[in-house]
Amino acid sequence: MSRSSDGQPGNPTHIPHYEQLLSIQQDQHALAMERKEAEIAHLKVRLAALEGHLTPQDAVNTAVQTKDEECALMMAAKHKELELLATLLQMREQQIEELRSQCEESQVQLAHLRSGGSGSCRASPGSATPPGSHLPGTTGRLDETRREVQRLRLRMEELEASVTEQQDRCTLLARELQIKSERVEVLEDQIQALQWQDGSAFHQRGPRNEGAAQETLVNDSAGDLRGPSTGPRSASPALQHAESAWESFRLADSPGRELRVTPSPYSEDDCISESGPRLECPEPPSTGRQSQELLREMRRLRQQMTELEKLAAGRDQGLPTADKLGAMSSLSMSSGSRQSAANSHTQGIMASGVTDTGDRPGSSLQGALAAACLGASLPEEDGVLSAWEYRPHENDLVDSAVARLVNRGRYRAWRALLCRLEHGVYLCGTKRVHIRVDEEQEVLEASKDGGRTWTDLTRMVT
Repeated sequence: MSRSSDGQPGNPTHIPHYEQLLSIQQDQHALAMERKEAEIAHLKVRLAALEGHLTPQDAVNTAVQTKDEECALMMAAKHKELELLATLLQMREQQIEELRSQCEESQVQLAHLRSGGSGSCRASPGSATPPGSHLPGTTGRLDETRREVQRLRLRMEELEASVTEQQDRCTLLARELQIKSERVEVLEDQIQALQWQDGSAFHQRGPRNEGAAQETLVNDSAGDLRGPSTGPRSASPALQHAESAWESFRLADSPGRELRVTPSPYSEDDCISESGPRLECPEPPSTGRQSQELLREMRRLRQQMTELEKLAAGRDQGLPTADKLGAMSSLSMSSGSRQSAANSHTQGIMASGVTDTGDRPGSSLQGALAAACLGASLPEEDGVLSAWEYRPHENDLVDSAVARLVNRGRYRAWRALLCRLEHGVYLCGTKRVHIRVDEEQEVLEASKDGGRTWTDLTRMVT
């Protein structure tokens, strides 16, 4: 077989062909020059005949002779040109055959390379490459590609599992939010029912059955109350005080405001100025206590609903969003503990108010509601209520140090995410970490690998 350089013009095997072409082209040019000279001689004879130097018969004979020579030379030049074209065509056909043979050889080599790349152990008969010389590198690349594909598949499965977990968590939060909303609606309906029962009982009773109507109202609102009936207008101001206290709680839940007690529009002068007799009896404590409990429950539920909405919408800039939803447990515990303290304080005030102000009906309930509202007022600090604080476990120095740091300073936004599991081990959002405290530098360090490596808590969570 010829080499790949045989098709080039400078190949030594093609030199005789090009020499032959050059000689034919030289002969063609020489014949063309002779034809031009014969044409010039013919024109000279015609010119001499026109000038009269030759006789007409000699002029005709000479012109015919020169014209014949010119035609013969022209025919010879055309033959040389045809010979040149035939030689050139033959040489091109030979080059085409050589190129065809080279293409066939290249196809054989390409097929051999393909068979070797696909893992075939056979080699072509004319190949000098030993069988399997390309297999180790090719097999290594294939194994590496398979490992990469397997790693990507595992990563994809992990991402799908994470997305499914997040969807389940969002569904659970939505269901919990719906349950809380329904509970709030039920509590609001109960308060409205109490208000409606109080108003209907007052308008439907007459001067003959005032005591029976008052006893019916007390039994419907408290359930277990057993006591003497009060004056004709004593129950209505109590529920109006509860309604005003509830409005003050709703104002406290709105952002940017502090909790204030709205003064009741029903004062003692209004009660005295009303028509009809007025009995000097204290207000039954059960109605006010039940209203206070309903108000505290509704306020706690509204706090949880607000936090759930912030976490679901991602509007809380101080806390992470969907992947740190363990904050609700800490918020509920902290809120519940503060509310229990407020409950005990309120009950004490109500008891003292009933004994000390027995001669002023309505004043005991009003004072109890005002004290409860003032006791439950929660001023805002940096956008986070002060009641939402981390409370340490007893006899745990690490937990006490953690509480001192997360309730102030740069860890304030992370206090709702921490939940103590055991000594030194916490649940931070959805991660189980070990935590240690550097009180000199006021730094919380966390570890996910059992204490081998430590890093700042904010870096690990974010």
